[in-house]
Amino acid sequence: MYPTANKQHDFMYNQMIPTMQKVLSEIRDLATTPTKRANLEQYTMYTSQNPLTSSPFNWSDFYFLLKFKWIG
Repeated sequence: MYPTANKQHDFMYNQMIPTMQKVLSEIRDLATTPTKRANLEQYTMYTSQNPLTSSPFNWSDFYFLLKFKWIG
C-alpha cells in the first residue's frame, strides 16, 4: 500500500526536516569557513513574504526556513 500525498508530506515535514536541520547544524563548521560564516551572519533574513518580515541572521532560523525549499 502506498502512502497518500498528505502522508508523504507529513512524514517529510515532521520526521525528515528536523533530521536534516540537525545534520546541517552538526556539519556547518566542516562545510564552511569562519570568514564565510561571519559574512553570512551579517545578513538580514526575510522570514515571510506577506507581510514582509525580517530579522537578523541566525542559524536556527536559517535551517528552519530551508525546509520550504525542500518540501515546497
